[in-house]
Amino acid sequence: AEEARLLELIAKTADLEEVLKVEQRLTQVRTELEAAHSQLEMYEKLVDYVAMDIKNTPEKYAKAIGLSKVPDGIFQSIRILMESGINYEFRTTVVKELHSKDDILAIAEYIRGAKQYYLQCFKDSGELIEDGYSAHDESTMKEMLKLVKPYVGVAGLRGMEE
Repeated sequence: AEEARLLELIAKTADLEEVLKVEQRLTQVRTELEAAHSQLEMYEKLVDYVAMDIKNTPEKYAKAIGLSKVPDGIFQSIRILMESGINYEFRTTVVKELHSKDDILAIAEYIRGAKQYYLQCFKDSGELIEDGYSAHDESTMKEMLKLVKPYVGVAGLRGMEE
């Protein structure tokens, strides 16, 4: 997508210096794409299954992991994984103070078409970065599950007391 946009900019630009800048960026984008493709091919040979945590929506991700900004590549990794031939699942540990129904729905929309997505009920391990976190009740977790089911192949709950 970025490559097509840059090619369009070249066609519209009359200034030679601007064309050179755009062409340089285009070369960089193509190199990044080739590197990502090579890396993906390597992973497909080495990995049988990937379970990837999605901590929160892009807007709330940094807070959920206790950082000031989201590490590079998190959301790109989601797309790469979904487009790969690797068997995978996504999962979110749902924390009452960090996740609303709207957040869970936004994550499901972001991963629309994913093979599997599991909502995991939060349990305090005693090793948290902050105190004051708790689990949603079973009813709320089941409502969240209903919200995500239309967006993914398989959706389920984990960690609920049976």
